[in-house]
Amino acid sequence: MEHKSDKMSHREQLRREIENLAEDQVLEVLEYVSIMKTLREQEQDPLSFKDEIRILLAEPRPEKPPPGSPRHSSGPSSVPGPKR
Repeated sequence: MEHKSDKMSHREQLRREIENLAEDQVLEVLEYVSIMKTLREQEQDPLSFKDEIRILLAEPRPEKPPPGSPRHSSGPSSVPGPKR
């Protein structure tokens, strides 16, 4: 079993490492921590977690226009330009 002083030294080491990261790397670490917390919650209460996933999957999502449709076209504009 680890002593409290060992945990603090690990926390201090982590703090120093994070201070030396670029901002985008810090965001990646935060995302990783969020994933770890979610997995821990899932392990503690798997049925509740499955219910949450079912609810999220059942929510209607806005439809995206198909690629190439007039609202989503990345081709030349059909709006006429200035006359020459």
